[in-house]
Amino acid sequence: MIKLEKVCKKYKNFLALSEVNLEMKKGEIYGLLGHNGAGKTTTLKAIIGLLKIDSGNIQVDDDIRIGYMPEAPVFYEHLTLKEYMNFISKDYKYDYLIELVGLKDFMNKKISNFSKGMKQRVAFACALTQEPEILLLDEPLSALDPEGRKDVINIIKGLKDEGKTIMISTHILSDVENTCDRIGILKNGNVIFEDSLSKLKKKFVYPIVDICVQGVSSDVDFDSLEFVDKFTYENNCYSFYLNDIRAGKKELLKSAVENDIEIISVNQRKSSLEDIYLEMIGGGEKND
Repeated sequence: MIKLEKVCKKYKNFLALSEVNLEMKKGEIYGLLGHNGAGKTTTLKAIIGLLKIDSGNIQVDDDIRIGYMPEAPVFYEHLTLKEYMNFISKDYKYDYLIELVGLKDFMNKKISNFSKGMKQRVAFACALTQEPEILLLDEPLSALDPEGRKDVINIIKGLKDEGKTIMISTHILSDVENTCDRIGILKNGNVIFEDSLSKLKKKFVYPIVDICVQGVSSDVDFDSLEFVDKFTYENNCYSFYLNDIRAGKKELLKSAVENDIEIISVNQRKSSLEDIYLEMIGGGEKND
């Protein structure tokens, strides 16, 4: 339904998008991930035409209605919710949408009195006016409390069941796991991964051993251990990414004993989506 090919966008001397290629398929929930400044909002604005790209191509199916929810929505806050919805939606029957986003009891309240989370719900309702087939949602969950996030996730899933195609720009990885069929990861304006979550995990999941210690000798050379591909260190805990869990775990414990390292705890797990994501975008300190 939407396809970007080699899309570039530059703001003065800053390259926001560098030959971005991505594709949204009909009826899916697509998660657009990336750190602040990676190009997520620029991508969404380029798709709906709020900004002009410098080069590349954006294809959108003909006669498709698109609803857009900005990350920082702005309203005429002196109006009540009812007045505002009357203003933007004209003849559209919006009562259902207000009830859908949980604001039915606030119809006659001024938007100036709404919390940030309530304003996000208003923006979500506004994006749904005119019954769009595609929804582009920029950080739709960031200002919501856990209950609010759950409500909105359920709404998003329900909209997918109705046949809508949805792109979510977000940094909340647990919400991505709960909602998205496919993801694209942006890093410094480049798409560094695009596929299903299952394929991401299949390709990048490592067995990990977390070892928390009391006092570490600076002479320990973990890089030389045969079964350790890489490791991170934070708050007196090492996380070792192993290419062989049985041999690697045995090798680690032996090395710790030989170097008089006092082990507080040992935990074995698989890398999570957060581990994979931080590894791909270069988050955290690593020793390679």
